[in-house]
Amino acid sequence: AQRLHNYTAATSALVDHSRRLMQDRPDALAAEVDAKKLALLAYPEVSFIKDLRNYMQHRSLPTILHRAALRELNTGAPRTESEVTLSAEQLLTWDRWSAASKGFLRGLGGNFALRPVVHTHGYEVFQFNSWLLDLLAEQNRADLAGANELIVERNAVFNRIDLAEARRLTEQWTKRRSSLNENADADSGREA
Repeated sequence: AQRLHNYTAATSALVDHSRRLMQDRPDALAAEVDAKKLALLAYPEVSFIKDLRNYMQHRSLPTILHRAALRELNTGAPRTESEVTLSAEQLLTWDRWSAASKGFLRGLGGNFALRPVVHTHGYEVFQFNSWLLDLLAEQNRADLAGANELIVERNAVFNRIDLAEARRLTEQWTKRRSSLNENADADSGREA
């Protein structure tokens, strides 16, 4: 329940961050983002997770159920299956679901596996935010170049070196930091 609450709360915070990033942007850019956002909201999982956050915030934590099964016991390769589930009937007793979420829950019915819902939601939200960050990076390329030049100048002053040497060292430090981040991302992927 705590991890589900954390996940839904984090998705709400991510929405707040993206709204902040879009403040004072040109109308054409805002329209492009709004169109992409509408496509994202077409996924019922996205609407459901948003409403589930509100359910958990304003009503209660849902009852977390667990379904486990042992399969193919009499074979050389027995396997287990395990799913965290929620009760659509219990959730539907709340009267504040959006129409999209209510229809989604009715379609799922009974006790439904949470993992596929979170998987689809997480994937689509990640795709949207990756696209948004790439778009904003492109829009801010000139400003980023100016900020990067200020970093080089700062490194020259603090390290008492000329600009050419500061630029070389800054690029070296940036590559090393990027390499460390990539290795950390790869390590965290192996743990999952």
